[in-house]
Amino acid sequence: MKIVTVLRSGGEYTAEHVYWLDKQLCSRYDHICLTDVEIEGIKSVALKKDWTGWFAKLELFDPDLIKDDIFYVDLDTVIVGGFDHMLTDNTLSALRDFYFPDYAASGIMLIPHAAKLSVWQKLSAMTNDELSTYRGDGELLREIVDFNFLQDRYPGEIVSYKAHIAGRGMAGFSPTFSRGSKRLPAGAKIVCFHGRPRPWKLTLPWIPPLASPTPCL
Repeated sequence: MKIVTVLRSGGEYTAEHVYWLDKQLCSRYDHICLTDVEIEGIKSVALKKDWTGWFAKLELFDPDLIKDDIFYVDLDTVIVGGFDHMLTDNTLSALRDFYFPDYAASGIMLIPHAAKLSVWQKLSAMTNDELSTYRGDGELLREIVDFNFLQDRYPGEIVSYKAHIAGRGMAGFSPTFSRGSKRLPAGAKIVCFHGRPRPWKLTLPWIPPLASPTPCL
């Protein structure tokens, strides 16, 4: 199984953010980036479609791009523990949305190679105009993919900064959705930052700084 990230140029994310996450994975996990730019020192696979923004993620389902099972991770994710045990799972899975738990979210996805083709056949011919009728890739994928939920399979190991950590007075705190104690929950392995704040804008001991753009060696 490969750890895969996606970088589509033209938005707020750059190669610096790919390096930032790669350094968290370094020496432990095999990381590939699907991208439309060259990133020195990072294993990369070229995106084929002109899909804009976050819809570039849909190319994860192209069975010809990466011929392995995929563990997809958003670039604004913080790794706080080992998750090797998740990489032996071959169940098509996504996040259970942290605010609306009946829905799937695409910030982390486990995509077995055998499951890609049936999804790709529904996606591959879509145009940017068709994609623009959806609020995001997650909404589209929920419509066509019957995901299992990662948090059900690995309870307490994949958490949300805003839902499970942020407390009153912290950036990202929501009186409706936040229920954190301002501390990293025991047992957490992966922390998701869905929306703002971005992790590199915070100063917390378990978040690595956004270092100079150099590859993991």
